[in-house]
Amino acid sequence: MSDRDGASDLHDLLVSSRRDPAEHDALIRSVLPDLKAIAHRALRSRGGALQTTELVNEAWVKLFARNDPSWADRVHFFAIAARAMREVLVDQARTRLSQKRGGGWQRITLGSVDSGGHEIAYDLLDLDQVLRSMGETFPREATIVELRFFGGMDFPEIAEALDVSLSTVKREWRFARAWLASRLAE
Repeated sequence: MSDRDGASDLHDLLVSSRRDPAEHDALIRSVLPDLKAIAHRALRSRGGALQTTELVNEAWVKLFARNDPSWADRVHFFAIAARAMREVLVDQARTRLSQKRGGGWQRITLGSVDSGGHEIAYDLLDLDQVLRSMGETFPREATIVELRFFGGMDFPEIAEALDVSLSTVKREWRFARAWLASRLAE
């Protein structure tokens, strides 16, 4: 995702794919390696039935389910892709939970995203609920968690996506991790 040379080409593909569905093939070829990397990171610490390619495919369907996908730029596209992958994973956990009592519990750690911190084990459905709650009070912090954890973005990419300083992203990430840890511990 950090290849700046291809950013304008990707931006052009994003714009043209909105006007011409035939451009979707070129778009998928362009973003597939990055989407697979995001999906791999999202699945790395989770068990489950989905494989990387399946998660990418499901997220792709969600991305194009809307009649008018609107992406401002490549960073915005990958942020929306990360959100789509989160939705797919949450839907999968809900399905597993409904099939078998306790089937939705998965060990996931925020420490796996950010080395140097302690790991927090939690249920994906609980995380989704807590992130939604966080989003109501602290929307930018919730977005930072989503971009970092589900999108695999580094701090400079998040700062660019949110148009804030790098120090703001790092400070709000620390706050968000502490806030999530306290809520998930409850």
